Amino acid sequence: PSVTGDVILPPGIKPDGELGDVHGYQNAAGKCGFVFTSGSSGTAVLKIYDISGKAVASIQKAGLTVGFNEINLDLLNVAPGLYNYQITVYYSNGKVVKSTNKYFAVNKK
Repeated sequence: PSVTGDVILPPGIKPDGELGDVHGYQNAAGKCGFVFTSGSSGTAVLKIYDISGKAVASIQKAGLTVGFNEINLDLLNVAPGLYNYQITVYYSNGKVVKSTNKYFAVNKK
């Protein structure tokens, strides 16, 4: 574990104002979840882009906590295909951090 101020962070949690790895998944109902770690509180904005770079969906989640966080998004109205996602976090300390762009596939049953 790492220590930031008086808070001991679990393994894998980056310190104050840092965004950990983001992992996306899709469940059988067509909803997607994006799990990531945060070293401080804040608000996250998740944006989904098609292959051409056009934004096709977005959602904001306030109330991030230190540790593991999850953003869920219904992609039932998004056509099957390959998409790019990015999470931007606005930390309460004023720092803004963007995740690296990652690709994921939207599948329909």
